Amino acid sequence: MTTLRAEDVCIPESVLTSILEGKERVWVEQAGKPIAAMVSIEDLKLLELYEDLLDSQEAERALKEFEESGEPSIPYEAIRRELGLE
Repeated sequence: MTTLRAEDVCIPESVLTSILEGKERVWVEQAGKPIAAMVSIEDLKLLELYEDLLDSQEAERALKEFEESGEPSIPYEAIRRELGLE
C-alpha cells in the first residue's frame, strides 16, 4: 500500500479532520466520475476484515466443493517437483 504524508496531500484541513474522526468519507473524482475514496483508518480496518471474511468463506466453499467432487488431492511435494522447485 502506498503511504502519503498528510501535509503532502492537498486536502482542506477541515475535510481531513472529518475523515480522521470517522465523520466523513470522501470520494475523489476525475472527469465527474468517482475513482477513489478517502476513509478513516477505522473504516479501512473494517473493510479489510470484511474482505478477509469473504476470502475465508470462498476458501471454505472451494474446499467443500473439492471434497464433494471426490477428486484425489495432489501432494505438495509433487507440485514442487512438477514446477522444478526441488
